[in-house]
Amino acid sequence: MRNTSRLLFALMLVSCVCIALLQPVEKAASREIPVHSTRSAAEEEKLIRKMDVSRLIHDRFGCAEDGSWIYPADYAGLFDDGTMLVLSIKKGASKEEYQSILQEYGDIFKIQEVEYSWNELHQQAVKAANKMIQRNIHVSSYCVDAESNKIVFTAPEEDVENVFRVLEEEEITELSEVDLQDPGELNLTLRGGDYVSCDQA
Repeated sequence: MRNTSRLLFALMLVSCVCIALLQPVEKAASREIPVHSTRSAAEEEKLIRKMDVSRLIHDRFGCAEDGSWIYPADYAGLFDDGTMLVLSIKKGASKEEYQSILQEYGDIFKIQEVEYSWNELHQQAVKAANKMIQRNIHVSSYCVDAESNKIVFTAPEEDVENVFRVLEEEEITELSEVDLQDPGELNLTLRGGDYVSCDQA
């Protein structure tokens, strides 16, 4: 009898423990967010077509030994404005080589003319960045921004004034923007030749 009571008590205890353990699992399961795309089929198709355009454009570029793109002289960047994929080219450049892409993807792709090519802006950025390195001015990054057709430097607040001083000396203030580095962001000093391209799709 005593053994039977002990057995019943053990079974009840195990049942209670199992019920207690299952409760959080059931609650957690009820809070799960279903994982699925919020984009419609049409939006997915549009995104795929934009990726196709980006590939067709980048297929026209050469590739350097270090794996970076060699941009044509008239190229000024490629970006998504939220509706269309926009190819920037320097004013006066021929649009002819992009006509076949325009004909096939004209609903999601357009071309705009801008003042400066990517290569021109990048050369100015490297020149200014090298001067900053020599003066121990800290910037976390610099890049060519296709949408604004400008060079963007990111620097900690204490170095912003020094960055602007170099930009004025190089006479590229109008071509440049300076973003504040977020507090806590890793502070890097640029090395010669290092850059990030904002416009690669």
